[in-house]
Amino acid sequence: MKELIGTGVALITPFKEDFSVDVAGLKKVVNYNIDNGTNYLVVMGTTAENATLNTKEKQLVIDTIIETNNGKLPLVLGIGGNNTAAVIEEMKTRDLSAFTAILSVSPASINPHKKGFIIILLPLQKRLHYQLCCITFRVERRLICCQKLLLNWRKIIKISLELKKQQAI
Repeated sequence: MKELIGTGVALITPFKEDFSVDVAGLKKVVNYNIDNGTNYLVVMGTTAENATLNTKEKQLVIDTIIETNNGKLPLVLGIGGNNTAAVIEEMKTRDLSAFTAILSVSPASINPHKKGFIIILLPLQKRLHYQLCCITFRVERRLICCQKLLLNWRKIIKISLELKKQQAI
């Protein structure tokens, strides 16, 4: 198994003007990373627009990256979502032979506490039979950012209302 050391890049999914996957553009992105010192590639991570891709498009992206990479760099596959059962099902049906690790993010809107997160991820690791590394991350900042944004919008609305009152006088 290849080791994940150094810098891994979460690959984007380029699109054509008709919103179809730009396969030629994706190959350029993969080759650019291979040629410029990236140590491993993250396929279908949260920056890959995978939430907007259908099953065929996801498979096209995965196949294109595997083929273009041609074993040069280790690959990490993002498999995550709010539905743990669906994530496990994807792990059961997906060919993981080209991948060094799986990347799974905590459910976006649920964001459980650490113990709950471990409970969610345990079946994922068991499904991998502990043969693949399962990289997990819990996005605590997402909640903090949302709360700050909400507070900022409240301040903006409050200031706007105060300005309207002053203009009316």
